[in-house]
Order: sequence, then structure tokens, then C-alpha cells
Amino acid sequence: MNSKGLIVVVSSPSGAGRTTIVRRVLPQDETIRYSTSVTTRPRRLGEKEGKDYFFVSEKEFKQRVERGEFVEWAEVHGFMYATPRAPVVQVIQQGGVIILDIDIQGAMRVKEEFPDCVTVFIAPPSLESLEKRLRNRGTDSEELVRRKLQDALREAAKIPGYDYLIINDDLDTAVKQLQAVLEAERCRTKRAQYSITA
Repeated sequence: MNSKGLIVVVSSPSGAGRTTIVRRVLPQDETIRYSTSVTTRPRRLGEKEGKDYFFVSEKEFKQRVERGEFVEWAEVHGFMYATPRAPVVQVIQQGGVIILDIDIQGAMRVKEEFPDCVTVFIAPPSLESLEKRLRNRGTDSEELVRRKLQDALREAAKIPGYDYLIINDDLDTAVKQLQAVLEAERCRTKRAQYSITA
């Protein structure tokens, strides 16, 4: 049995833990590819070029937009983020699975171009817990924390447009739930290319 390629889009409010969950799932399944985003955001302590993001200038980012190199791009909290097109197309053509760890704006644009993609929303258990996570991270100014909390309320209204909802109250449980989504989607009849002969 051969399977058609699968795009899994995982998004959430900033600080809800989607990247942590995705990074926990990836080592457990070597067949899954990760789409590394391009951003104009400054690199944070410990982040690596090409692993966490591809860090570029705003000028280079705009040039790549004009050349049509991105599946989607959006401005989030004052910085630009995008999904490179080439790796996504390559994995799909090979019948593989690729995970896109992107924001809500980007998720909707991917769904427009690839209607068959699977969308997963990672939500915090409460706004209070999200605020605590953002403050404990210590990477954002007070103004940015407030803006992210306001954005989280707006983004939560988009949940009905997603295929799956995972509430990240317990990290291990959330990881298992994303793994279950991946396994279930691989078994969908519409993705299978199966035949049996006598």
C-alpha cells in the first residue's frame, strides 16, 4: 500500500507549546519531515539557523515573496514568517508527511492552497496559564506579552475551522494526542492507494 502525501499544519497562540509538542513527536517517527520556517525575527538565545528558523533580513524576505518561494507568509507580532514552498512540494510528491509549525494566519493560507491538509490547533488550558508561560519564558517585553494575550483571544475564535483541537494541559498527553492524529490520518481511505488482486 502506498500513501498520498500529507501536510499537517499545527498552530496555536504564541506560548501555547506547539513547537515543544511537535519537537517531541518528530524523533519518534523518522518518516515525518519538519518544515523550517523563514523569519525576520531576531534569533533567540540557543536557536540555530536552519533548525529553528531560517533568519533573514526584511529585504531578503520581501524578495523571496516576490519570487513566489513561499506557500504562505504573514506578519506576526511585528515580524515576518513564511513557509518555504520547495520542501513542502517535494515531501508531498514523494508521498511523505510534513509538519508545518505555523501561526493561524499561515494555517488558513495553506488550507486554501492545499485543501486536503490536516489542521491541528494547540490551545492552552486557560488564558491565565498562557500568561504565566509567556512571562516565565522571559523573552518578551510587557507590551508584547499583553499583545500576545489579546491575540490569543482572537485566535481562539478560529478553533472551529480546524480539524483537531489539542488542549496542552499536560505535555505528555498532548504529544500522544498529536501522534494519534498523525496515525489516524495516515489510515484515512482517501489517502491510501491500495489494491488487492486474486
